[in-house]
Amino acid sequence: MVLRMGIDGTQARFALVRAERSVEREFFLSDSLCFDSEADPITYQPDKDVLLPFELLGSLQEGGAVNLAVATGLLGRALNLDEPYSRVAPTQSASTHAFVVRPHASYAVQWTHESGQVEIDTIYLGKRAGQQKLFVIEAKHGKPGAGLAKHKLAYPAYVMASKPLPKGIEIVPVYLRSWQDGERVLFGAAECTFGGAAAAMTSIEPLARAKIYAVPLLFTR
Repeated sequence: MVLRMGIDGTQARFALVRAERSVEREFFLSDSLCFDSEADPITYQPDKDVLLPFELLGSLQEGGAVNLAVATGLLGRALNLDEPYSRVAPTQSASTHAFVVRPHASYAVQWTHESGQVEIDTIYLGKRAGQQKLFVIEAKHGKPGAGLAKHKLAYPAYVMASKPLPKGIEIVPVYLRSWQDGERVLFGAAECTFGGAAAAMTSIEPLARAKIYAVPLLFTR
């Protein structure tokens, strides 16, 4: 697996790590393992005033889908939060960061990602069973099938782990996939294990197959 490791001066840095069994199994999340797409979607009907701005836009991409999931409270419900409607606005970033990467759970090696750009689709602060958690969300829009490279979740999680977080906050990677089905938008939020700042990229695995929620949305264009 080839991993981008930031910038050294003006030169891009890359690293190569050997998979023990399969690059696909160890460095990518499978959509079939993340989303329960065979089950009937659960209809989630938000307030019409919340849906109207999204209907007026006429289409969704990754960012719009994340905002829709947050604004309707669907994301909070999917993650089983104490309060599905967050009082803290989600944030996103595309900036350069330096952090330490442990590329594989079977190897003790750690590498430094030097000042390379990392896109963070959303970080979302919420409580579950009274415990504060920081959800790091990677969003994709389109029908399940393509899967997700684990570094897309691991790098933002490593960035957050390098910050001076309040004591006791757990970093939780979430793979959010959305896609349109006629006049509905379907969502699945696959929560993954990670294990803190020293966790390996290959240790990112879905806790369970995420349920699929259907939000009725009539696009006007």
